[in-house]
Amino acid sequence: MDGARSGRPAVAPVPIRPPVPIRPPVPIRSPDPIRPPGRVRTAIAAAMAAAVSAIGLPLAGLPVVGLPVLGLPTASFLTVAVPGFALAGIALSATRAAAGPAVLDAFLIGFEDGCREGHDFGLWADTVMTNDKAGRWTITAGGEVPPELAGAFGRPSLTVQREKASDLARLVVPVADATYKGLRVTALELRRSTGYFLADDTVVFAEPEATVRDKLAPVLRRARKLIGKGPAIIDLKTENGRVRLRCLDKDDATGRP
Repeated sequence: MDGARSGRPAVAPVPIRPPVPIRPPVPIRSPDPIRPPGRVRTAIAAAMAAAVSAIGLPLAGLPVVGLPVLGLPTASFLTVAVPGFALAGIALSATRAAAGPAVLDAFLIGFEDGCREGHDFGLWADTVMTNDKAGRWTITAGGEVPPELAGAFGRPSLTVQREKASDLARLVVPVADATYKGLRVTALELRRSTGYFLADDTVVFAEPEATVRDKLAPVLRRARKLIGKGPAIIDLKTENGRVRLRCLDKDDATGRP
């Protein structure tokens, strides 16, 4: 009804205001991660490179892998050249290097057990060099050794002495950063024959003769007691300034050494 016609003053209509738009809440920014100073990042990179070098592998030519670094943003990585195997292997090898020399006592247990080859040593000796059906000796890829000793053995060298009825093979394997009974070892030597049974195994030491004889006296006593009157022999000799612990077992009637 119109207000002027009813006698009541006209009232202007109140405009309807649109509702106030609801503003989304302002997101709370997480604090920026603290980036370690450049010298810390450099130290981390150097430490990772040292871990790779401790395994004895060259850095040049290796694939580059990004490693997340604690204290850097999630997408930040440290690029380090690593070989194509699990990073856990690097950590284990670096840990072993930091722990000290490889210990060969269990690997060479056969020397004190009456010159009987232990399982690990026997497996290594049977796989580090082999001969084919024609009796020709060849070196394999280093032989099977326990993982903790893999870095201690160097590249083997093989010489073969031709004989009428057989070939006498002599294998020399350099050893680095390893000990037996607390004595530094520089090499392991094996001699085998295709014409008769021969197990001729030698450990070469870097220590003075007096030190070696003192440390290995219990080993010799135990081995000789277990050998008894058997065909095997164990002895210590010095050749070319190096002391050698040798276990020899053979069935050759001609008396070859």
